[in-house]
Amino acid sequence: MTEDAVFRLNDLRPGGEFLEPVNVSVKPGQFVLWVIDNPNLYSLMWELVLGLAEPADGRIFWFNEPKPSESAQWEQSAFLSRLGWVAKNSRLLSSRTLLNNLTLYFEYTLGWPTGEAEARGLKWLERAGLSDKAHILGENIPAALQPIALLVQALAREPKLFFLDRPKFLFEADFSLAWELLSELKSGGLALVIFDYSPEPWALELAAQELALITS
Repeated sequence: MTEDAVFRLNDLRPGGEFLEPVNVSVKPGQFVLWVIDNPNLYSLMWELVLGLAEPADGRIFWFNEPKPSESAQWEQSAFLSRLGWVAKNSRLLSSRTLLNNLTLYFEYTLGWPTGEAEARGLKWLERAGLSDKAHILGENIPAALQPIALLVQALAREPKLFFLDRPKFLFEADFSLAWELLSELKSGGLALVIFDYSPEPWALELAAQELALITS
């Protein structure tokens, strides 16, 4: 495992019936497709990489450090500001505007002034061609635009490590735009890990994007 990796699993044993150790290393700027064909292992690994569960054995490192303690609020906020994700079941808050969906994290978790948070949100909405939807409630955002809106919400953090969960819904919505937004951050060192059970036709397009492949 290299020390410059932004995400590492060292001899990780997820738990339960999954006894084989998992070793993974992802470097800055690397895009990875991780295929986990066992649905039970998939669900457990997704919780582990987001720090929502503890492994039976082994270690997980984000940015060369284990997850900070829940009591260290400032450290936790700094840690989360470098991490982004979109899960298949992610949803916009229906009673908040699209812009407010983007700014809540900056205002209430990081304590940014409202103007600064809105400037960041509007910058990313403009990049995705969604600036005209900024003041529309989440429940009124057209279904066809919801996947890209969720991606923009997460990318507005400008993270260094990004996880995508079964992103068929995202790439089939607008592959070129989704990939353009992700690639824009890749040049700045973004590491992307895409999780899926068994890639479908959308993955054929990904295959041309120089992704590393991991199977479990």
